Formats: sequence, C-alpha cells, structure tokens
Amino acid sequence: MDANRVYLEKYRPNNWWTRSLLANTERRISAQAPLKSTGLNPSLCQVCRAVNWAHLLFGDERSGFKASHAETICLGARTKLRTRATAGCPVCKNLVTPLLRSIDKFFGDPLNEQGCVHLDTNEEQTQAIAPSRHRSYCIGVSLRSSKLHPEWPFASIQDDAETASGKDVYYKVEEALVLEDHELSDFRSMQRFSNLERCSEWLSDCMEFHKICESSATNRLNTPDVSEAIKLIDVHLRRVVRFPRKEDVKYATLSYVCDPAQTLCVLRDSDSWKTDSRGRLYHSLPEALTATLEDAVNVTKALRIQYLWVDSICIAQDDRVEMAEQLRAMCNIYTDAAVCIISAAGVDSHSALPGVGASREHLLERSVAIKPGLILGLWPWALGSLLEKAKWMTRAWTYQELLLSKRCVFFTREEVFFYCAESAPRESIIESEPTKSPWASFAPDSRSHLIGNAATINNAAKNLRELGSIFGAAVEEYSTRNLSYQEDALIAFDGLFNLLCHFLKTEGSFGCPNSMLLNCLTWLPRPQVSTASDFPVRRIIPPNDYSDVSLPFLPSWSWAAWRGKIKLTSVPYTYPSSAALIFQPQKPLKRHLPIPRIFKSNLGYALSPDFGEPNPQLYRSTLLPIYAKVATITVKAEYYDEAPGQADLYDQITGASLGPCDFRGQADLSSDIHEKPITFLQLYIEQNNGNPSTASLLVLRAWDLQDLSQTAPTQSNTEAAAVELERHFAKFFDLSCRIPQLTVEPPKEHQNLFQKSIWHDNPSQGCPQPLRLDDLASLSTKDSKDWARKISLSDKYLATRIGRAYMNVDQWLKAEPRDTCVILC
Repeated sequence: MDANRVYLEKYRPNNWWTRSLLANTERRISAQAPLKSTGLNPSLCQVCRAVNWAHLLFGDERSGFKASHAETICLGARTKLRTRATAGCPVCKNLVTPLLRSIDKFFGDPLNEQGCVHLDTNEEQTQAIAPSRHRSYCIGVSLRSSKLHPEWPFASIQDDAETASGKDVYYKVEEALVLEDHELSDFRSMQRFSNLERCSEWLSDCMEFHKICESSATNRLNTPDVSEAIKLIDVHLRRVVRFPRKEDVKYATLSYVCDPAQTLCVLRDSDSWKTDSRGRLYHSLPEALTATLEDAVNVTKALRIQYLWVDSICIAQDDRVEMAEQLRAMCNIYTDAAVCIISAAGVDSHSALPGVGASREHLLERSVAIKPGLILGLWPWALGSLLEKAKWMTRAWTYQELLLSKRCVFFTREEVFFYCAESAPRESIIESEPTKSPWASFAPDSRSHLIGNAATINNAAKNLRELGSIFGAAVEEYSTRNLSYQEDALIAFDGLFNLLCHFLKTEGSFGCPNSMLLNCLTWLPRPQVSTASDFPVRRIIPPNDYSDVSLPFLPSWSWAAWRGKIKLTSVPYTYPSSAALIFQPQKPLKRHLPIPRIFKSNLGYALSPDFGEPNPQLYRSTLLPIYAKVATITVKAEYYDEAPGQADLYDQITGASLGPCDFRGQADLSSDIHEKPITFLQLYIEQNNGNPSTASLLVLRAWDLQDLSQTAPTQSNTEAAAVELERHFAKFFDLSCRIPQLTVEPPKEHQNLFQKSIWHDNPSQGCPQPLRLDDLASLSTKDSKDWARKISLSDKYLATRIGRAYMNVDQWLKAEPRDTCVILC
C-alpha cells in the first residue's frame, strides 16, 4: 500500500479529499492508460517533456496514489527556466512564469533570481483550494534555495514531506496548476467569448429554487415619497418605455463606470416621445449606444429578459423632478430587478463587456495541452482578486448597486461570475449543482464583503445587532470609494441607507441612522491610514453661482462630511448612565441662532457659510442636540511631529497625562490644538470587569452661548438674544425628542443581543457619580419641558467636531465635567 494512502487513512480519515481519493481510485488509474498512446506537445521544452504529468495529476499508474503525501519535481534554476520560456515552451512561459511572478509579488523577490523552481503536489494544498467535486491532484509551483536539493536531477519525482513547508521554500497555497476539460476535473478551459446560455441557466435555477433570493422583494420601500413610475429599455424593440407602475415587470439593471463626460441620454423635452397601443409613452433608443450599453442590451436578451434599466437612459437628465424621484426610488429599482449586470472590467461606458463585445484572447494562453486529453491550466482568479483591481470597485455609486441587487452577473476581464445569496457559479468551474459560497471568500481583505447582497441583508433584518454591524461595514467600505462630485456623497449611499434604516425601524440624518447616532459619532480614520495624504478631509462644494468661496455642505458630526477611509468603532462595555443622550436632529434657525461665521474648510470646525439665507440646495447643515458631560481643558499636544495627526495630551497647568487623541485630517495640532483650551464631550465611560477604565470623548471646538449672545450680529439687545436662544434650545432638547440608542438602550426583545452594555450599574464598582448624567426620566412632564432652559447659558454650547480622544477616568474626573447641552453643527 502506498505511503500516501496510509497517511490519509491514518491522519485524515474523514476529510472530504480523502473520501474523494478513495472513491475515485479506479478512475484515476484508468485515466492514465489512454495517455500512453498519445504524443507530447512538440512545443514543450526538454525538461517539461521529461515530467511525468500523469503521475502528478492522477498518482501511480498501478495504485492511483502518490508514494508520499508530498512530492516534488525540480525544473531547474529560475534563470534557465526563463531562457526556456523565451524560447517558446508554453508550460514555462504561460503557466509557471505567472505563478513565479505572483510569488515575487507576495514575498518580495525572496531569492533574488537564484532559486530553483519546483512543481509540488501535496494534500494540504489540494484540499485547501480544490472545488468539492474535483477528483485529481492540483500542482503547486514553489521557489526554493538551490542549497536545499543540489543533488536532485531535473524532472525526477522526489519525496517532499520533510521540506515542503521548511525554510527557503516559497509558494502560494491558493494558486496552482489544474487539470481542465476532463472527467476527473471541475475546471474547464476558457474561451474567447462567454457562453451566455450558461448565464441564463444560472439565473433560471436561482429564480426557481432559491427562496431566500426571492424573499428580498420585501426589502422594497413602500413609502409615499418613493415613486413607482419607471422607464425601462425594451431590448427587443429598442425603445424606452415609461411604466406608471413597475407592477410585475421583469427587468435587469446595469452597473458600470459612468464617465462624467457621457452625454448619451433620453431627454424629457425630446420631440420623439410617442404613445403605444397600451397608452404607454415610449421613445426610440439613440442609434449609437456606447459599447457597455450595447453589450448590456445583448446580455439582457440572452438572459431571456425583455427590459433593462440604465440610469443615463432611463432618467431624464433635464428633469430635476424626475431625477429626484428616481434617486429616492433607487433602493426599489435595484431590489426589484431580476438581476444586475455588472461591467466590472470597464473603465467607462465605452468599455465592451469581456466575452460579449470584446474577445478574451489572453485567456487562450492560460491553458496548455500537454498531450491530447491532458490539458493543464492556471488556477482561476478569485472574484475578490479581480474586483480589487477594477475601477468599478472604486466608485461610490456602484457600491449600493451591488448590495441592493439580489442577483449579480459580473463580467470581469477573466470570466463571468454569477452571484446570489445561495450560489456563486462561474465560467471556469463545472457545476453539477449550485455551489454555496460566502461572499467573504471572494474578497477577504474587506469587511464589507461579509454583507452579501439584498437577499442576505433581508435575512438579517430581524437581528438588530447584525444590522448594526452591516451598517458599520457598509460605511467603512463606502468611505474608501471615489466620487466625481462631492455633493453626491449622500445621494450615492441613499438607497442602501434607506433600506438599512427601514430594517432598523428608524429615521436617519446625513448617512446616520438616528438609533445609531452614538455609534456614528465614534468614527476614526482607518487604522492603516498613516500618511497625511490619506487623512480624511472635509467634503467641499467648489465656488459656484451662489458662492465665490469653497464651502462645506454637510455637518461636521456626520461621517459623510469627510472624504477618506474611516471606521466606526463599536460601543464597548459601557455604563448606560454615562452615555451621551442624543436628541432629534434639527434644521438650523439662522434668524434666531447666531452661528459663528467660521469655515476653515480643511478643519472640523466649519460651521456656516453665512448668516444670511444661502441656496438651500447647497447648504445642508443640520444641528445635532446632545446632552452630555463636558469639560474644557487647556492641553499640550505632544509628539504630533512623530505621529502626524495623533498626539498624547497633557494638562497645561498640572502637566498630568490625559491620554491619546486622534485628529488626523480634522485639525492642525500645532496651531489649533497645542496649548489651546479644548472642549471634550463624554460619549460614554468604558468599563473593565465592572470597574471604570476609560472615558471615550469627542473633541470639539465650542462656543458657549453666553459669549455668542453678547456678540449676536442679528440682535441689538443682548438680553433678547439670550431669551431667544434659550427658547429654541429648550425646544431642541424636548425629552419627547430624545432618541434611544441601540447599543445603550435597545428594545427589550433585543437586549440579549447587546452584551456590550451594563444594564445595572453595580453600586460598589459602577460608574463614578460625577460621570453619570442626571436621570432625566425621573422628571415630571411639566419639568421635562423646562429642564434645558434652566441650564445656564454658560453650560450651553455650539460646537463642531475636531477629533476623538480617550482619557483615563481618574484624569477625566479631575477635569470636573458638567452636565451640558451641546449643539453639534
């Protein structure tokens, strides 16, 4: 009995790969007999002709197993392999060399061209990467120090059990050479053009058998402000048809990179609109569609779908009312679609879909016929790896188009992928039944890919904690993406945002669900953001017809107001009595509220473009009332030169260490923070084993209302200004407008999901009394209407965000924070 079989039965008896090998032993043996009578490819070099390829793929011709669970074949020095590749050997050039480049990229050219190249077969690699129905070995490529095996002859099979994972052996587990177009393989050779009939079968199988995918129809937003009217392209009659209601119309959508200069559209005021026999308005398609749109029309036909939705065609670009209606309906447009066609390889609307309008000639080099009946190919790219390099993946608009769609067909440079909540078939792999594959496996480097699509979001709808995680992951991914126009920052996220708010059963403001505003205030630049060029910067509207200066247009407290990679931090183990109370966001009352005229656009304390009435389409700032513990401390920001944007804070008077602070992109530490009085707002007090540990703080640039009322530009009488300000503050802080926060006070039926909050403060170990907010719930109805007014003007602030900080509880207590009403702008 072969050592390989003994190893598997002893150490991996229940492994799927062991079971597959044992069940298909005779098939591997019989597969080798026909190969003996066929000749080798004459283009192969002398070394590749000497390799026993049948043994590597099928095992010993008598037993069907290898002699060892790990075997290797030396192909010689890398420099000599390069010579053979240049001479035209297809294995050395098209198969081995690409894998060596991948090793160089991953390890950084580890052996500096001095290594030997090996072909390896081992159980760990095959079982780690092979599809579940694959029945032949995979062949890995490794680069090794020539000192390891100086005596091994070229192309001879050697036992590799002792050195396969040792020092100076470099390889990538997830990349290998595989058998193609064979009954013992799950892989097929790729062709110049896609088999769209296969795509149609994937879609039909999903629509017939996947109930969870159809269940995402409940995702749609049935609110009065969401229009049911829609325009769709009839791909057979090549016309745009207006439907008063979508009803049961089956249609596809297109997601692509739309270049800003694109002018192809169907206008509202065109003279070519006509009425069909059913009373519906229609308009002929423009004669010359761009390559992406033309290919999408052909794919829609192949999928046996009559209608297609494309934003540039189906939304009249000269009708602001229609455009606003369709943007509000974006969630339903993508959720209701049967499938979304994704031009993942395109750089603009003129990019043909690979395998449809553009031939994939380069794929022919990824497979090599060793001999008739024995085709060897490169391990196919993972979808996540292909998307990482795609411009489509960098665009903000395409993100919600992906997540709102219950089914997607990706046209990448290498192949076509289908993706839904239950399966992920692809061109290069032969599937006898739908394969369940989690989206995370496609792109493990991004948390956002744990979200899935509209169907899986719908499946998580009853779990508030999971929805909160989904929202945080979505914000993190969206913040990495690019916008051509910064004023689209909210619009491009609006469809997904509305869907998540719908499931969270809450309204939202500026990209923040109201029941998660406390979480949204915790955002920080992503940990890997370290250089100043990557720091978040304020989103700005450039000079225009309404203003001759660049202005911020979103409130500083919203994560959406900042351009750059960010991360929402989850609220950790927290004392509920210490958490800031959040009230309903309010539109600013500029006639009564003297907001300072400060707009340093690169910093976090931009407040208002003017005291007057700016254009409402440009000025979108909203006030966020917060009741929290607040203290002002004059600080020294140390070490900001060594870690740009981050500093250790010290009390200017006592010299005591206050803790770390993060201002990356939000303030200039040397001129705006260092040795200045800074206002800190207590978001919550963290605890460790029942003991208070850290104060999580928001860093603000604040103005107390007493100072503002004395310099109010719109009031001549200081006393009248103070009365007016107090009146509106009392309105803002009406207890009936307080918004419970999920991570601090979730609904009773969900309390067991939020284990990171402390429901009953232990009297002996709980939050220190000076850091607890007053129990407002104990106020009578009469008192609750006046409590905010009773707080003195010196304890009421207007403020903007300039960063986050953490402070030791003992130091925070020494700052003597007071219960304060703060309006964040």
